[in-house]
Amino acid sequence: MWLNPPDNLILSEGEAHIWRADLELDDCFQSSFLKLLSPDEIDRSLKFRFAKDKRNYIVARGILRSLIGKYLDINPSQISFQYNEFGKPSIADNNHLHFNISHSKNLALFAFTNKLNVGVDVEFVNPDIEVKDIAANFFSANEIVKLLALPQKQQTLSFFNCWTRKESFIKAVGEGLSFPLDKFEVSLEPDSPAQLLATDWDPKDVSKWSLYSMTPGANFVGSLAIEGKVEKVKLWNWQQS
Repeated sequence: MWLNPPDNLILSEGEAHIWRADLELDDCFQSSFLKLLSPDEIDRSLKFRFAKDKRNYIVARGILRSLIGKYLDINPSQISFQYNEFGKPSIADNNHLHFNISHSKNLALFAFTNKLNVGVDVEFVNPDIEVKDIAANFFSANEIVKLLALPQKQQTLSFFNCWTRKESFIKAVGEGLSFPLDKFEVSLEPDSPAQLLATDWDPKDVSKWSLYSMTPGANFVGSLAIEGKVEKVKLWNWQQS
């Protein structure tokens, strides 16, 4: 259940916080968020060809900065990001607040943990997607077998369950697209809990990871991956202020 956040926002080591936000805000919000961004973020926003993509980037970065500001009690414009060799961002001079973001269409998810690597992914469930073709190129052999064994009407949702769980996992690992999607297996059936089932590199890695699924909106699927375990995953609505 998605709730409105409390005034005294605290992220304990045993929690993960997920925020959902609508990126389709008016020009006033876009302008206010633009003032928070660093020069390199502004440069990147100028490279988007379409106005909608530019707006989504600016608003998403602005919301991210505002949320980090709340957790760390600092001015959002003073936050500095650093990036690993694969482009995954982290907060400079901070080793405990971990975050990840994802958006599809106008819906964005922001994930935060305390000292644990985290990845999040959200996707719009497109009923016209070529499930079999994409799965054949990116899913593991076992995932493909399980997907195609399901009734036709369940395959699309199961495909997006699998896709978001795999994406959130590789985002948490932090190696980007260089990490092979077909070298590990996740659960995908509609009624099965999110779970890392197997890896090609070390069987013990399965026990190190926690996966979670969520429904951030109608016709959307979201997934969360954490390197470790948390007692609670709290789902917050980001609110305009």
